[in-house]
Amino acid sequence: MSSKETNNRPGASRRAALFAAGIALLALVATTLPAPAQEAPNVPLYDLSGARHILHSLVDEVPRGGVLVINFTSITCKPCKKEIPELLAMAGNSEKMKLLFIYAEASRDAAPHARELGADEHAYVDPLGAIQSKYGVKSYPVTVVIDKKYTIIGRFEGYTPANMEAIRKLVGR
Repeated sequence: MSSKETNNRPGASRRAALFAAGIALLALVATTLPAPAQEAPNVPLYDLSGARHILHSLVDEVPRGGVLVINFTSITCKPCKKEIPELLAMAGNSEKMKLLFIYAEASRDAAPHARELGADEHAYVDPLGAIQSKYGVKSYPVTVVIDKKYTIIGRFEGYTPANMEAIRKLVGR
């Protein structure tokens, strides 16, 4: 049977349309379903003075019902210069939010930037990219929200008003 004869069979075009609609629906559902909960990798962190901290220990310091917000940033990231002050203000208005900024640069480069933005008390460094790799960070900014059970409950790439609003909701403001 030629392709011309196949297309002329009764119902062939209807079946093709239903098949295409099914594929489109499947693609839509696959992109809108939430990702399964994932445990936050427990990694060592180094603050600007070189002191070592363990991520899960920092989560343990978060008050009951609170969250740890990690913002992956870089001194060369222009949107980060807008996002960092907003995250600092959010943390200042919430008793249930602990905030960390993880810079892609070494302390000597990150410290002046963090100090300029008022983020030095919250700043950590990852100049070799080990932590960024574990969290799948490929560009900046990326913000990850972790609950008291060490579960990643939110991940936001880029600085947008929608992302900031979603983070506010997770923080409980």
